[in-house]
Amino acid sequence: MVVGGHCIGIDWLRESWFVGVVVSVVDRGENGVSVQSLVDGSLVGGAESMLYGFPPRFTKWVLACVTSSHFSLNINGSVEGFFPGQRGLRQGDPLSPYLFVLCMEVLSRLLRTLPTHPGFSYHPKCVKVKLTHLIFADDLLVFTRGDLPSIQAVNSCLSLFAAFSGLKINPMKSSLYFGGVPSQLKKLILSTTGYVEGDLPVRYLGLPLFSSRLTQPMFAPLLDKIRAKISHWANSMLTYAGKIELINSVLFGLQHFWGSSVLLPKGIVKHIQKICKNFLWGIDEGHRRHVFKSWNDICLPRQEGGLGIKEVLSWNKCQMLSWIKKIELDTPAVWVRWVKAYILKTADFWDFQMTSAYSWAWGSIIGCRDDLIQSTGGIAAAKFLLAHQDFKVKAYELFRPKGPPFTQHKTLKDGLIYPKHAVISTLAVQCRLPTIDNLCGRGFALVNRCALCEQDIETTDHLFFCCPFSSAVWRAIAIWLRATPVSGLHSIFIWYRTHNRGRSMLKRMRRCALCCAIYLIWKERNMRVFKDVASTPPALVWKIQYLVYLRARSHEAY
Repeated sequence: MVVGGHCIGIDWLRESWFVGVVVSVVDRGENGVSVQSLVDGSLVGGAESMLYGFPPRFTKWVLACVTSSHFSLNINGSVEGFFPGQRGLRQGDPLSPYLFVLCMEVLSRLLRTLPTHPGFSYHPKCVKVKLTHLIFADDLLVFTRGDLPSIQAVNSCLSLFAAFSGLKINPMKSSLYFGGVPSQLKKLILSTTGYVEGDLPVRYLGLPLFSSRLTQPMFAPLLDKIRAKISHWANSMLTYAGKIELINSVLFGLQHFWGSSVLLPKGIVKHIQKICKNFLWGIDEGHRRHVFKSWNDICLPRQEGGLGIKEVLSWNKCQMLSWIKKIELDTPAVWVRWVKAYILKTADFWDFQMTSAYSWAWGSIIGCRDDLIQSTGGIAAAKFLLAHQDFKVKAYELFRPKGPPFTQHKTLKDGLIYPKHAVISTLAVQCRLPTIDNLCGRGFALVNRCALCEQDIETTDHLFFCCPFSSAVWRAIAIWLRATPVSGLHSIFIWYRTHNRGRSMLKRMRRCALCCAIYLIWKERNMRVFKDVASTPPALVWKIQYLVYLRARSHEAY
């Protein structure tokens, strides 16, 4: 149970002074309520009364599933015995969640009758919305005034549920969070109920419930999850393209749950970006390594020379716009009704002025509102943007940092191109690969000599296009794909933009061969430098032809 001087609950019930209590009665701990125990307690003995009103055939099906299960024991690694069970569902039975929802619906309806109990009083900050509880799966919060009659009314309701379901509250695993309650009354409530007093912050649905500003230590679970994911991938041979895909899908998916609820502090955003940057470039945490493309440039779209990774802070603001849209559309959500009853009252959301009397969480929403108005140019434009179905994507284009256009983007953008080839080609065009010339520019004392021809200095332009080895590869590709041989980095991309526009298979194969050649030339250079293994230009040309052929055949099949 939770009793406190601040309204503690879900959805921004923050920092509102009151004399009240929030009761947390269901725990997910080791000995907490589970689906199995719920089914065992509620459907055996009193099952028919629980299913009163359902068709007899449905009731018979449920009882058959519960009472006809059979079990075996795993002893020292071998399965022994086979005996029938008298209660409980088979493990993984698809009926379990449905039965669980039915039982929790009974509990929820019982709690809605609390206002009819003598002595019960609403939580002072829940009267206007008539809120008694919040429940999600087996996590339950009960809100009530901080007095003994209200607590006793809640206990009588829970006891009634336990009488016909078999589910009893574990006082040692339930907590009371007090707010504005005198110490003597607090001691009386704790001694009468047998519950323990909880401390904030407390985790509910994976997020910390708090009565003040979120601090960086509260985000430790989020950072630990991201590090745990990366530790599983550390020993995998992943390309840059593979790492970018994991960052966009998995790592950003982890922070999406947190970012859609709270505005992440800038310190946490920098920490997340640092973890992702180290993972992308293969840097161990606590070590330093020279990188040739800043994280801000990497987070730009591909048409602006970036690698397509979302910028965390800008995307977090877009996620927070979901709360603004709920207020604008006046959705029937509990949170919207509570905000309009206790914060906005008669004020208009778009004209609401933030003061220190309101919580940090509400202030972050108002801050995102102001950023949206400033970015769109007015309230009317902001409302028009929120009316779009993909408003987050449109808002991200307004919030994110901007970069200059990347003229080679259309050449490198083709579904026929291998993703890992496209990433290396983008870095090569921007001179962001660690060639010897770039390393010497960073202060490394190295002999600047091309690893392929061992004659000239190793610049990006020489390595990929002017070196005799590379020139032989390009001449063979030009003959194969009926293209004009061009030497030089910028010259070849100018030719592609002017002479290779279109979506015919031949032109798409030329673009694929371009990126494939850049990738394999870079790989050949690294094989010679680090493993002292060399190939010939004809062998490299054969690999390029083979990879382009496979890609073209696979796309023709669709």
